[in-house]
Amino acid sequence: MKLAEGWRFGNDFAVSALAKQDSAGPPAGMPTQKLLSAWRWNFDRANLMARIGATHYAPCVKFGTLAGETITLAVWLDGLPAAIPRVDQLFVVREKLAPRRLFSRAPDKGLASFERLRPMLEKFSAPLSDGALILDYTQPPRELVEFVRALPAQRPLPDLLSADRVLDAESLAK
Repeated sequence: MKLAEGWRFGNDFAVSALAKQDSAGPPAGMPTQKLLSAWRWNFDRANLMARIGATHYAPCVKFGTLAGETITLAVWLDGLPAAIPRVDQLFVVREKLAPRRLFSRAPDKGLASFERLRPMLEKFSAPLSDGALILDYTQPPRELVEFVRALPAQRPLPDLLSADRVLDAESLAK
C-alpha cells in the first residue's frame, strides 16, 4: 500500500510541476477512465486488426479540443467497414459519400458524436466488450450511405492534441 501511495504522490507532484512549467501552455485534462480507455484501444489496436482481418479498419483514437472541451475522436472514411471505438466524436471523411453539389461530389469532412451515430451504426454492427462496434458489411448499406451523406459538413474542425498533451484531469486538479 505504501508503494502505491508513494507512486500516486510522485505522479501528482510531477503532473503539477509539468502543468506549471510547460511553455506550450497547460496540458488538457480528461477523466482518468476515458483516458485509459483511449490508451487501451490504441495499444490493442494491432491485435484487433489482426482478428478482424483486412476487410475492416480499426482507427487510432486521437485527442482534440472542440468548443473548449477535450475530446476523443476517431476517423471513419466513407462509411467503410471498420471497428469503431467508443469516442466522443467521429470525424467522418466523405469522398465517395460526399453530398452532391451541382454536378459533382466535393469531398468534405463531417463531425458527429458517437452517441448520435450509435443507433444507426448498431443496425449494421456487432458490439465489442468495450462498447466499440464492428461494422458488419462488405458495402455500406443504402440506409447508412444516406445517413452519412446527410451529415452536415463540420466547421470549425477540432484542434488536434498530441497524446502527451492530455493528462488525467484528477491529477491536474490537485
